Amino acid sequence: MRLALIAVVALVGCTVSEPIPEGAGLTEACPRPNEISYVKTVDDSGIETFWHADDVSCITVYTDPIGRASPSPAEKHAAVQRSIATWNAAAEGCVLALCLRDGGSNPPAGAVGHNTSGANANVVTFIDDRGRWESTFPEAASAFGITLITSVVGSGRMVDSDIFVNEGRFAHSVASETEAGKADLESVITHELGHLLGFDHTQTALAVMFDSLGTGVAKRSLHPIDVTGLCELYACY
Repeated sequence: MRLALIAVVALVGCTVSEPIPEGAGLTEACPRPNEISYVKTVDDSGIETFWHADDVSCITVYTDPIGRASPSPAEKHAAVQRSIATWNAAAEGCVLALCLRDGGSNPPAGAVGHNTSGANANVVTFIDDRGRWESTFPEAASAFGITLITSVVGSGRMVDSDIFVNEGRFAHSVASETEAGKADLESVITHELGHLLGFDHTQTALAVMFDSLGTGVAKRSLHPIDVTGLCELYACY
């Protein structure tokens, strides 16, 4: 089994993703509209990547809150929990079997990255060293976050997805009201969970999966485009 690693970033600067050709990779049992505005992540062979029901019934997401002291570990975990609830509410609204599950704030040892010899875990990790961030993710130096997806080449079956939050360059807020000069953590996590679910950036500016978000701005609720993508992608989950 060959695996592909895909990096999907949430950039402060603006880039444009090309829409997937209508009907690509679909079966007649799962038709989609002729025009779609959400964008799927694809591997190097052009195959759409997403979670398969045969592999997982509920996608567990752990939080590793080590990093900056503020927000606190408990506040970071709570932000992840709220973002998980946002996507789950959308899934429940269109009666999907798919769900995200909070795994807590104590992920298994060595869980970050794809494990080739055992079980995998999806982890939200915080990196507070700017130099480490820029050397690890040079293509995403100005990103609030980045999601690394591992999938099986040729089938698109996702086997691991890890989210990294850039605390080295940006301060984050968990306040109910946005704070000037700080990235809204819940908005960042909600966006990155969209990548974890298999979505790339959309060109719809009001969508959570739009590729640009400024500091002092919150985008915690899903746009109809985000919800449509989730419901249609996993309709046959």
